Amino acid sequence: MNSRPRSSKDCYRKSDSARAGSVSSPEWIHNIWRHARGRFITLAGAFLIILGTAAFYTDYTDVAVRFRFDFIEHHYDEFGMSILIGVVCCFAGCIGWARLCNRRHRAMMAVAVFIAPFVGLLLGSPIGGMNIHGPSAITMMLTLPATVLAVILLIMAGFGSHQAK
Repeated sequence: MNSRPRSSKDCYRKSDSARAGSVSSPEWIHNIWRHARGRFITLAGAFLIILGTAAFYTDYTDVAVRFRFDFIEHHYDEFGMSILIGVVCCFAGCIGWARLCNRRHRAMMAVAVFIAPFVGLLLGSPIGGMNIHGPSAITMMLTLPATVLAVILLIMAGFGSHQAK
C-alpha cells in the first residue's frame, strides 16, 4: 500500500488495490461508477434547476419581445417540478460526491453551492429585475436549500477526515 498523503485529485483516482492490478474488470468499472455517481446526479439536478428557472425567465421576457412562449405557459407545473426534482438531486448528489473528497474540496463545494443562487439572481436581474412577483422569486427560493446544503458540506468538511475515501 502507498502511504503518501492523498490530495484532492485523489477523489477521482482508482483505489490502491485497483492500481496494484488485483482488481478484476467488473470491480474496476464499479469503482468508476461509485466515483462518478455523485457527480452525475449533481449535474443532472443542476441541469433540471437551470431548465426550470430559465423557463420562468423566458416566459417573463414575452412582454419585451412581443412573442408568447405558449409551450412554457401551458407547462408551468412541469417546469416547477423540474426545479424541485433538481434541488433534491443536487442535494443528494453533492453529499454523495463530497463523501469521496477531502476537506478542502468539500469546503470549495460549500462555497460554490452557497454562491450559485446569487449568481443566478445576478444573471437574471437584467431580464426580470428583482421583482418579487417575477421569475426572480423562484431563484430567491433556491437560496434556502442552497444555504442548508452549504452548511451540511461545511460540517462534513469540518468533521471529515483529511483523506478522501
